[in-house]
Amino acid sequence: MTNKWYDKGQLLSYNAFFNMLIGNRGGGKTYGFKTWAIDDYLKSGKQFVWLRRFGTEIEEMRKTFFDDIAQKYPAYKFEIKGSKKSGKILIDNKVAGFYFSLTTSSIAKSSSYPKVDKIIFDEFLIIGNTYRYLNDEVVLLLELIETIFRDRENDPEAIKPRGIYLLGNNVTLANPYFLYFNIKPYNKRFYIDKTRGLVVEQYCNEVFVNIKKASAIGKLTAGTTYAEYSIENKSYLDNDKFIAKKPSNATFNCAIDYKGKTYGFWLDYKNGDMYVNNQYDPDSINHYSLTKDDHNINTFLIKNLNNTYIKNIVWLFRAGCMYFNDTQIKSQVFDILSYFVR
Repeated sequence: MTNKWYDKGQLLSYNAFFNMLIGNRGGGKTYGFKTWAIDDYLKSGKQFVWLRRFGTEIEEMRKTFFDDIAQKYPAYKFEIKGSKKSGKILIDNKVAGFYFSLTTSSIAKSSSYPKVDKIIFDEFLIIGNTYRYLNDEVVLLLELIETIFRDRENDPEAIKPRGIYLLGNNVTLANPYFLYFNIKPYNKRFYIDKTRGLVVEQYCNEVFVNIKKASAIGKLTAGTTYAEYSIENKSYLDNDKFIAKKPSNATFNCAIDYKGKTYGFWLDYKNGDMYVNNQYDPDSINHYSLTKDDHNINTFLIKNLNNTYIKNIVWLFRAGCMYFNDTQIKSQVFDILSYFVR
């Protein structure tokens, strides 16, 4: 690999409908897909949708969308028309694409998009506390996909959907998309699910890595988790601390339902450690929920810790005696415990 910028060729070669690309920060993901969408429009007339999560992100996108590509297309006039909710991307006064914020994507239902064959969702993974994932975000995205593509696959005269492409930096594998599609942590470049038409690429360009390491920011952050994340494409939030499988002698303690998943807590009385996975005793009465959305006839909705097994769970967590089956479960249980640990 001699080019420092991301090459989307191998990802596109799988012809998958739903694609997630997780790569080096600043490695050329956005530029590559932006120019691909524009080149395809200029060649075939096929349009695209550019998607961000919030209106504030769209507002910034509207100001800078063409800044990094203008020199590649000196003969063309680029223009953005619309609001911070939605609008059109024009090339020589003709519609090449559309843009939406996912928060207001329901407005797309009032229009049709027969020439759109690709949807690109930029920065689909979140880092920090400035933004949060939307409630039922994956379902919102799937509904937008249905709205844009409708039933064109079965229409012989219609432009067939090429796919949707989610672009992000490697923040954590415990994100709503991996959880929704049940994608477990893996250590190779591509995760491929042919049955569902889904591909995930975890991309790291060694040429880019070496150039970044030699840069001023690379030298400044050498040896930090930020360098591992932004340069080497290692997950910013995931690590192997407190990752361990439940021993066979561990006894079921309780279960907690959270965001549609059930987490089982198992206690090893020999060493005093707690282990968490997705296994649980369905006949146990010690089955809790934290939110009304997760509450059902088989769970006890928690208001406080008194007289619950969760009180013991919190104590063991604070004492450093809790282990998790994998990084996804670890991240989700951290969210659960944030209700009680401040």
